[in-house]
Amino acid sequence: MRILAAEASDLCAVALALLLEGDIVQTENGPALERLFDFEALALAHQAGGNSAAHAQAVALAQASFDALDAGDRGWCQATLDRLLQGLPAPAST
Repeated sequence: MRILAAEASDLCAVALALLLEGDIVQTENGPALERLFDFEALALAHQAGGNSAAHAQAVALAQASFDALDAGDRGWCQATLDRLLQGLPAPAST
């Protein structure tokens, strides 16, 4: 997902609206796999929008969600977490 700077503030607004509407799973009872990818999207939006504090918080929440995954899911989700921790954008879709 490549995000242009001009689109970043709109994307941040949408991501935050989804968060506030509860579409992003935040509860401890929500599936960890869903939380991981929800927080990845939020982190990427904040990164593109230049909000480093909110980006760091979303990355920390993604890390906590990853830590709650079972071993089978951790294997295929590791690359996603690694990109977030390194501050790299998601790979472009083909």
